[in-house]
Amino acid sequence: MSDDGGADDIPGSGSGFTGDPRWQVGRRVRVVYDDGKWYPATIAAWDADPANDEPFTIEFEHGDKIEAQLPDKDMRSLAPGPCNVCNREECFEDDLTVDCNSCGLVVHQSCYGIRPHPGDKPWFCDICKDDEARPARA
Repeated sequence: MSDDGGADDIPGSGSGFTGDPRWQVGRRVRVVYDDGKWYPATIAAWDADPANDEPFTIEFEHGDKIEAQLPDKDMRSLAPGPCNVCNREECFEDDLTVDCNSCGLVVHQSCYGIRPHPGDKPWFCDICKDDEARPARA
C-alpha cells in the first residue's frame, strides 16, 4: 500500500482485487463454515500485495478470522440495507438477500420468489429485467 494515502490504499485499485463492489472492505458476507452452516461475517481487511494468494481477512461475528481469495464459492455477499419487501435485515442460511444489479433493490429470496440464490451471477428485479434501456450499476 502506498504511504501517502494514494490510490493503492483503495481496494479495487491494486493488483489481485476483483474490483467487484460486492467484495469491498466493510461489506457484510455469509460464509459456509467447516460445519456446513452459513455464518455472518464482514470483510475486515484487504492486503494489496499481489504475492498474497488470500488477500482478504474475513471476520466472523463471534470473533474468528480467516484469510480468503474473493470471490469464493463458499461465500455470499449480503446486499446492504433491509429487504425492500419486509423491511427486515436479518437473513437465514436458506433465505439470503439479493440486490438488483441495475437499480439496487434489496430483497430476501423468499420475499421475491428467487430460487436458487444467484450467487456471483448478475440478478435483475422484474422491472429492470423488462427495461433493456436501464444500464447495470457499476
